[in-house]
Amino acid sequence: MKFWLFFTRSLVWWGILVRFITWSKWQHVGVGFTKEDGTEWYFEALAAYDVAGPRAWGDVARWARKSRFRKYTSIQLPCTPEEAEAAWGECERLQGVSGYNKWQLIRMWLAERFGFRVFKNELKLVCSEFASRVSIVAGHDLRDEKHITHDEVTPGGAYDKAIKIVGQESKN
Repeated sequence: MKFWLFFTRSLVWWGILVRFITWSKWQHVGVGFTKEDGTEWYFEALAAYDVAGPRAWGDVARWARKSRFRKYTSIQLPCTPEEAEAAWGECERLQGVSGYNKWQLIRMWLAERFGFRVFKNELKLVCSEFASRVSIVAGHDLRDEKHITHDEVTPGGAYDKAIKIVGQESKN
């Protein structure tokens, strides 16, 4: 099994808001898996919903094809099949945890712009916190010197860290 992250953006108002808050071209991040049979699946934390998945990867490609203003990319992170299986298990464990709300976005904005700490909320996950927690299980830490806790990781921060992990140049 392989493990990867995917990043999306569109022109919906909350996406523009997230990109503004986090200084990023990416508004959302989720985690994906390629099974041994070649099928691709993803999990994600969505605003006002629970952690969702597994869903067929083709859903994201169909979503992107609906508008030229919808974009996505994915980055495969190196890990063993056992680490990828453990990450899948972490996704299943986190199912049912609520998605984030507007107050978490406001706290992320304060953290990103002014360096305030984000108050931890075990009952709600932003998409990038979800990806960060799952990536740790797959052997990769998406936190950095600016985003020191999982709940402070942003989609752009996760993208930049994933690029560093695989040794590519960031286009964020």
